[in-house]
Amino acid sequence: MRVVDDGGWFRVTELGDGITRVEEPYAGELVSAHLWHVRGRERDLVLDAGLGVVALRRELPWLFEHDPVLVLSHAHLDHMGGAHEFADVRVHEAELAEATAPGPSSLRTRRLLQLLGLELEAAEASIDDVLLDALPSEAYDLDAYQLHGSAATGVRDGDVMDLGDRAFTVVHLPGHTPGSLNLLDAEASVLLSGDVVYEGGLIDTCTGSDVRAYRQSMQRLLELDVERVLPGHGPELDRAQLRAIAARLPHHHPRRVILVSCGFPGPGNPQLTKITPGSRAVVGSARWSSRRRWSRCGCSRSTRGRREPRPWWSTTAR
Repeated sequence: MRVVDDGGWFRVTELGDGITRVEEPYAGELVSAHLWHVRGRERDLVLDAGLGVVALRRELPWLFEHDPVLVLSHAHLDHMGGAHEFADVRVHEAELAEATAPGPSSLRTRRLLQLLGLELEAAEASIDDVLLDALPSEAYDLDAYQLHGSAATGVRDGDVMDLGDRAFTVVHLPGHTPGSLNLLDAEASVLLSGDVVYEGGLIDTCTGSDVRAYRQSMQRLLELDVERVLPGHGPELDRAQLRAIAARLPHHHPRRVILVSCGFPGPGNPQLTKITPGSRAVVGSARWSSRRRWSRCGCSRSTRGRREPRPWWSTTAR
């Protein structure tokens, strides 16, 4: 596996309006999440803290220069790995225990899926067992990876992060996890959406997921007045894309039937296709296809030897 040059682990993109996106391009697709930095007059805001494979203070010291408040969109490893480096950490109270005293984690695919309660088909023998595409150093030990607890405090729906010249309100949107949250700057019409909504297959079957709550969260998203959505994975979304994704979640469907939007490349296609529970796939329910690796941004599915267009959203009925 290749080794990344010192100082090259992160990719930083200035988006204007005081907003910066930080990516980990060498993290595998399943765990490659965005960090968001918002500059404020009195203090800065950081949403999420990456995998923690490389120290943020060492490579991105500017993140810590203006009394930042770190808010965790939820307590999964790709969003809270570097949280222990921050002095002021907030997380929804439903996941406070996970943030302050994390359980075991792993950069090995099979082990992580097991820990998250996700299904890996026994027939799938070719999946990469490492969740990184490169190492940060020759000496890096994948199997020594662990999450560190932070001195986090709990937040609730409606709490406000005041930066002096702008403010972000906590919007509790459970479904992916019990404490999943978004941050809304109502004045600027900007939403930091974490893993609640992004372009790609949304995960609704990991430990702690709740499909019914996810439906309610999507309905709430439809009611928000936002122009820009800055997600935890994938590209920025506009109002129309947000509404298309949120509106696509069915209000009712039969138990154990999987619904997959077969539009390609994504939210513009309204077609839905029913897939029986025995068919291979399904991106949104985080199963693994024997034809192709799981993918947040969509993958092919195979039923009886046919390859179908890749879905952008799916969910398993409960």
